[in-house]
Amino acid sequence: MKTPLLLILFSFILENHALAQAESYTHFEWDVVRLGSVSPVSFDGVGNGVVVSSEPRFNYLDDFSLSLRCELAVHRLDRKTSSTQVGTAGSIAFMGDYYYNFRPKIRPFVGFGFGYFRGSRFEFDNQPPFGEGNSVVLSPRVGVELGHVRLTAEYNHTFDPVFINYFSMQLGITLFGGYRGVG
Repeated sequence: MKTPLLLILFSFILENHALAQAESYTHFEWDVVRLGSVSPVSFDGVGNGVVVSSEPRFNYLDDFSLSLRCELAVHRLDRKTSSTQVGTAGSIAFMGDYYYNFRPKIRPFVGFGFGYFRGSRFEFDNQPPFGEGNSVVLSPRVGVELGHVRLTAEYNHTFDPVFINYFSMQLGITLFGGYRGVG
């Protein structure tokens, strides 16, 4: 399973590197690890949590990039009971970002993405997972790149009422990217 996914990602990188036309910024960037907090918005009794994501990104133009975001969010469920229940939400989404180029090293942006969502619930008393399923996810976001630091605010919306829609704030370090000057 991992080998075909890596081959697809590698071929995507090679193909798109050749097509990229960004003059002032490097073609390839990667937020290897972004960390942040999650705040569910669609269920009562669900606690906040943490989110970890990774996102390789291709700068097609100086003001537009496409990326593949892989994200895992973990949060506590049902704070009113004595048992510990944890919810996980994983998603893979194709994202597009439009940058407002005020200065070369400060780049505010807005973005939108869609992809695949997988959610599960676990209870820590040796029971199997319950409440598993898949859905489509839509993910609008805003953020800013400050040199090699990227701050994003994202909303993940699923179309299945069983799953939790959530808002996340994330901070990450960008590798391989940055301003390289014009031409």
